[in-house]
Amino acid sequence: MLAPAHADDIPNLKDPGMISAGSQLFQETQCAYCHGQGGGGAIKLASRSDLEPAYIFETIAEGRAKGALRMPSWRGVLTDDPIWQATAYIMSLGKP
Repeated sequence: MLAPAHADDIPNLKDPGMISAGSQLFQETQCAYCHGQGGGGAIKLASRSDLEPAYIFETIAEGRAKGALRMPSWRGVLTDDPIWQATAYIMSLGKP
């Protein structure tokens, strides 16, 4: 399990370049298969306001399991930078 991210460690997740790169990664890595093209699929990300950046980062990096649902770990595939980009995109889908 990762140590919680500190505010100093979290990049600017509102940077349009980060969000754009995260959106591209979301499509390329087939995240949309479960989460839908805009995050509104069966495993909803869009419109959520309860997701914190460190939680999203850790979920992508280490994976999660809840009941029969499984989010795979991307740690062996992605480095921190693209994981933060995906985090930025996911945060952009939430409620303001």
